[in-house]
Amino acid sequence: MIERTIFLIVDDSTTVRKLVRKTIETKIGSNNIYEASNGVEALELIKEKPIDIIISDWDMPQMTGDEFLYEIKNNPKTKHIPFIMMTTHGEKDFIITAIQLGVSHYIVKPFTPQELEDVLRKSWNSATKRNAPRFASLPPHAGILRINDKLQLPASVVNISRTGVLFRVKYHTEIHLFGIYNLYLKIEKTSQKDYWIIGPLNGKVVRLERDESSDDNIALIAMFFDPKNINKETEKSLLSFLKWLNLRTPDFIPAE
Repeated sequence: MIERTIFLIVDDSTTVRKLVRKTIETKIGSNNIYEASNGVEALELIKEKPIDIIISDWDMPQMTGDEFLYEIKNNPKTKHIPFIMMTTHGEKDFIITAIQLGVSHYIVKPFTPQELEDVLRKSWNSATKRNAPRFASLPPHAGILRINDKLQLPASVVNISRTGVLFRVKYHTEIHLFGIYNLYLKIEKTSQKDYWIIGPLNGKVVRLERDESSDDNIALIAMFFDPKNINKETEKSLLSFLKWLNLRTPDFIPAE
């Protein structure tokens, strides 16, 4: 539950830290809150305390927010922590830099307590979804990413769970970060005549980057499914397929 989440607020302004703390306490219902006045202080605190979500300012002395974010995302022990960046910089270049460094969400000052609450809950939901069991090495399949009525692109799944999917697709300028699209899958069971049809899987793109393992113009896309816009039949097919994949996983790995 989000009420049990441990937050770290990093900002050189005492006033901002107090306001963010009050929002977490009143809107989220959590008192598990640590504070730091800059990135250096925050890194030392993280070595000693378990942190679930970081809310950090961009402009700080000693270590800026983007430098702090870089340190967090390049440490195997902390790279999984959702990172919310607070800043007065609303320009596109700053947002792109933050996304490239791995920021989870970006909120521009001034903002309301409700806006901050929305971002906090989205970060928590995203972290929860990442913990869902994922399956790779899918059987032969065909995927179609439907961008709009006129544009559909072949897609190849890297891994999939009940909450989202990671797949490869030839990059197109109509694919946007945070865009909402539909994915359709046709997956073989035991032969080409026996297969699952799963779709439309409606979801939001939360990661969009070039696939460095390919020489072609291939994009690697992570998409979270929107359960409100996935019909019961599609959900049933997806769960049936995931159950089948799970049965193929060994119960244990012997010590040989």
